Amino acid sequence: MISKYRNRSLWYLSGALVLTILLVVMLYKVIRLSTFRDDIDVAVLFLTVYFGAWLLWVLTSLDLARAKGCSRPEAARLLMIFLIVGFVLPVALLVFPFYVVFALKDKTKNRTRSVGSPLKK
Repeated sequence: MISKYRNRSLWYLSGALVLTILLVVMLYKVIRLSTFRDDIDVAVLFLTVYFGAWLLWVLTSLDLARAKGCSRPEAARLLMIFLIVGFVLPVALLVFPFYVVFALKDKTKNRTRSVGSPLKK
C-alpha cells in the first residue's frame, strides 16, 4: 500500500465515523425524544452532516483504492461507482472500504524499492 493515501484514508475514515455517529445520535433525538421536530435549522444541520459523512465515506474508499495502487482512470471509475451507488443506497458506503481493502488486488507489492533504500537487497 502507498502510505500517503493509506494515512489520508485513515483520517477520512475517522471523520466519517464521527459524522456517522453524530448522524445516528441526531436521528435518535428527533425520532425517540421528539425534540426539534419542527425546527428547520436541525433539518439543515442533519442534511449537512449526512452529506459530509457521505462524502467522507466516498473519499475513504477512493483513497484506499489509490493506496492499493489503482491508476487514475481505475480510481475515477471506482469513484463514479461509489458516488452513484452510495447516493442511491447509503448503506453500501459502509461496505465499500471493506471491498477495497479485501477484494482489490494490491498492485504495489511487486514494485522495486528506490536505489538508496536500505530495504533493497
